[in-house]
Amino acid sequence: CTGVLLSREEKMLGENEITDEEKGWALKLQLLAQKEGVVIENTFMLHAFALLGKGDAKKALHRAKHVSETMRQYGVCETSQAESTAWMQREEFAGFFLASGEDEGGLLMMCTNMKRFVPKELLKTEQDWRFLIRGLTDDMRSLTPTLRDVRQGCCMLSWFKGFGWKNFNEKRQRRLAAVYQDAYPIKMKRLIVVDPPMIFRAVVKLWSVFVKDKLMDRILLTTEAKLAAGTTLPIDQTPPELGGSIKESWWDVRARRLEQHHASIQELGPLVPLPGA
Repeated sequence: CTGVLLSREEKMLGENEITDEEKGWALKLQLLAQKEGVVIENTFMLHAFALLGKGDAKKALHRAKHVSETMRQYGVCETSQAESTAWMQREEFAGFFLASGEDEGGLLMMCTNMKRFVPKELLKTEQDWRFLIRGLTDDMRSLTPTLRDVRQGCCMLSWFKGFGWKNFNEKRQRRLAAVYQDAYPIKMKRLIVVDPPMIFRAVVKLWSVFVKDKLMDRILLTTEAKLAAGTTLPIDQTPPELGGSIKESWWDVRARRLEQHHASIQELGPLVPLPGA
């Protein structure tokens, strides 16, 4: 025994395995998608949609169709990962994305500083929306680099200290919710809200109009002090701004996870049309 712990990358072999039952789900979805003329990018995405549908091909197809329509609506394929990443790394966005690791259960995390998101300053044109939607799509890909990650879901942490009404716009939030809710095959298992402001109750009430109850029920309220004490997350998986000790930047973590996502797509291969469907 060498005593060497395997890294996440070294454990990737087998993380895209699927059961016979899940293969059946994917087959039903592919048959229905071909019948309805809905394009699914590749085998990885087919299985991701099927996993979230849990055997309900119509439910899974609804997600796939929604993603396809959103991509077309915003011209996401006309924008590259590099272009949208450069847009999200602008000065106006500085400090929004925080270093992110994994929660105590191994869920991949994305941590954000919500006071740094000011819709009227960031989303002035349709091109801004195109860059944002492409960027959010890549964020979600980075949180689902393998089918195992699709199965177990992810964890979001949002720091609300200093958050005010300038950071919230109901019309724009509706547009954003259309991307991550019942669309891209990602499951948010936890939403950790740090230092909720006085207006948080009002914001949650507005959110509840267009965000499903099951997402609202997964909100965990905590404080900066509890995070710094390690009672909410492990210290080494907590952003430095919140008393943690993560060394790797969000952009480095994101790039590494996106490489894993691409490797998963290559591993499972292209989606071959079913004959006679």
